[in-house]
Amino acid sequence: MERITGAIRSEYVTPDSTGSFGGVRRLFESVQKEASLKQVEDWLKNQDTYILFRQVKRKFPRLPILVNKIDEQWQIDLMDMSWLSKFNDDKKYLLNIIDCFSRYAWVIPLKTKNANEIVEAFKVLLQERKPDKIQSDQGKEFLNSQVKKLFADNGINFFTSTDDVIKCAIVERFNRTLRTRIYRYLHYYNTRRYIDDLQKIVKSYNDSYHRTIQMSPSQVTQENSTQVLLNIRKTHPVNHSKQKPFKVDDKVRIARAKGIFEKGATSNFSEEIFTINKVKKTPQGYVYRLKDYDGEDITSIFYHYELAKANETSLYKIEKVIKTRINPKTKKKEYFVKWFGYPSKFNSWVQDVLPT
Repeated sequence: MERITGAIRSEYVTPDSTGSFGGVRRLFESVQKEASLKQVEDWLKNQDTYILFRQVKRKFPRLPILVNKIDEQWQIDLMDMSWLSKFNDDKKYLLNIIDCFSRYAWVIPLKTKNANEIVEAFKVLLQERKPDKIQSDQGKEFLNSQVKKLFADNGINFFTSTDDVIKCAIVERFNRTLRTRIYRYLHYYNTRRYIDDLQKIVKSYNDSYHRTIQMSPSQVTQENSTQVLLNIRKTHPVNHSKQKPFKVDDKVRIARAKGIFEKGATSNFSEEIFTINKVKKTPQGYVYRLKDYDGEDITSIFYHYELAKANETSLYKIEKVIKTRINPKTKKKEYFVKWFGYPSKFNSWVQDVLPT
């Protein structure tokens, strides 16, 4: 077995080899005289170099937002229109609000995104309609004491999205629709001013047929809500692919959420290793709860495709040595280090530091 492993390793790490630093198939084609496909797969699964840079599947069925009635849950977001503000009464942002059940939307122009202006905008709307829950992304404009107090005073459960990729899918989809309609309006009328007709554009959206609910948002009422619910549930995605689930206590890495301009040369999965805490099977595939090295629960839910199996190691990379000391008890030199890929809360004193 050592001979086979050695042959696979030699082929993989030799830069001018046809199987070097590639995927399973290419490496197997280079060593098929010495190793089977399964042996190549098993060897690669234990190599950080392969796992960290493995391709991440980004498009897959995700858990739907489960709502059963009008105003059960709203999603909110700020849309940046600052580049057109000088033509639109200095309105830099559009506060977009959408009811997740009916898909009915409101849009409120704002000059700033400070807490006072956001609170005043919501005060007006909440006199007309009031949801049970409001969801936003983790933008600071909503995570402040004034906004939270307003929602709490109105008996609204406010929470944020924990998905780094798709934050608040329904309102984000509305953002794209609204932005497209505004840009088409500007192009047709050869102008940069849209503010005068903004509410007409929003009304047009609310009066337009929506594929998910199979009617326009403005047509949704308490009387036809049962049919709307059936229409929504028919659109819920189902994952038909076979998945071999991770098990509780398995060690995994998390897919990194790359910036829009970040290149593929950076790793696709985290250096930090987590532990599977809970496993649940859903129509959209397996989902997981994780905990970190200290046993602290991670708030997000993770999909199967966002995780990669990791092997525990006794060697961890050091990002930097912060300071040194002589331990008064052992009289040995110690290093206070930041571990590569781990948050600062894991900084610790160690004695054994190996050069790379």
